[in-house]
Amino acid sequence: MAPNQRLCQNVPACCICGAKPRLHSLYCPRCAKLAYGGRNDGMGARKKALQQAWNKERQCFVCYYTGAMLEMVDRHSPWYRCFDHRTPGNAKDLVLTTRAINALKSGLTDKEFMAILKEMVRHWEEMTPFDVNVVEFKYWHRNTRPSRYDEVAPGKISRAGISHDGICVVCAGKAAPHHQTCARCLKFVTKSHEKTARRMALKGAWSAEKGGFICAYTGVTLNDTDRRSPWYVSFDHKTPKKKGDLQVVAYFINIMKAELSDEEFRAFVKEMVKHWTEGSQFNRDIISFKYWHR
Repeated sequence: MAPNQRLCQNVPACCICGAKPRLHSLYCPRCAKLAYGGRNDGMGARKKALQQAWNKERQCFVCYYTGAMLEMVDRHSPWYRCFDHRTPGNAKDLVLTTRAINALKSGLTDKEFMAILKEMVRHWEEMTPFDVNVVEFKYWHRNTRPSRYDEVAPGKISRAGISHDGICVVCAGKAAPHHQTCARCLKFVTKSHEKTARRMALKGAWSAEKGGFICAYTGVTLNDTDRRSPWYVSFDHKTPKKKGDLQVVAYFINIMKAELSDEEFRAFVKEMVKHWTEGSQFNRDIISFKYWHR
């Protein structure tokens, strides 16, 4: 008899959920599938995450961030179970969460994720300035390739209309030759098929007082030079995939929001923060994931 069989032959119950285990195994069939995950490496971390996520009273796995019941069958569901690295890249520190929250958390640590969502809600409700120091983005890495429009001379870019008075229609600066916008604004407009919508979004986000573009969700003046910055200027569709309905947001928020509408994103964030701060039960019905397609 193999050593692992001798160790497991007298196990009375699954080490995670307490159900009847498989022959010569620590796990029941369901938990074995989750713990092994198709490979043996990292099994200890997955086992620990599963034990932490198992709710004995409700007899189900629950999300680490919301306490909501996880979907275990439908892979297309935003509530489908998913392992998340609490610290990005650390395969030994896993928790069980949902696909939607894993996408929302992106390259943040669990502490950064919670801090930035709480700060966002505080900014929305109290109308106070967003504190950019609540998150360091320690593990943020985006190898964004430089755009050919970042360095090219404005006169060599194909025309996007002419500013007859020489004033940028976005920021009221000096327009580039033969264009409606200045060189800075031009690079955000020319490379897109939604040129008019982008100009309108930039104009709405421009603050003459702060001399920059303002994020629609945080009120922070965005970085318009460093494409790798989490605070870089980014265009978000308020309604996913709806052409022409754009707003200017920070790059990292555009990634977090993903396939959520503006209303869904705000409701989702507020419900999570309410669960964390008040200890209330997370209401899964608060969001319908109307535009979720995975």
